Amino acid sequence: MNRVAGGRDLFEGGHDDAAFEPVLAEAREREAMRVCAYALMPNHLCPELWPRAEELERLRACIRRGRPYGDERWTSRTATTLDLKSTLRPVGWPEKK
Repeated sequence: MNRVAGGRDLFEGGHDDAAFEPVLAEAREREAMRVCAYALMPNHLCPELWPRAEELERLRACIRRGRPYGDERWTSRTATTLDLKSTLRPVGWPEKK
């Protein structure tokens, strides 16, 4: 999540924002997403991301269907929590057997 509810600050202390950069670097290594820029605000962050070619179609599909974007386990758990399981099913009617 990139926003904190209730207008609270995203980072609680002076060292929290400095700890964010190593976490961002770790995420960049793990995911096929390039970070062009980001801005840390008191209660949210604004990332500018650039997906790699191999992830672009997957990302577009998530946007079209309103599906959570992430690995399978996280996507399934998040879809269940947010009642978005229908976005994980194939489009159209099931084939007759």
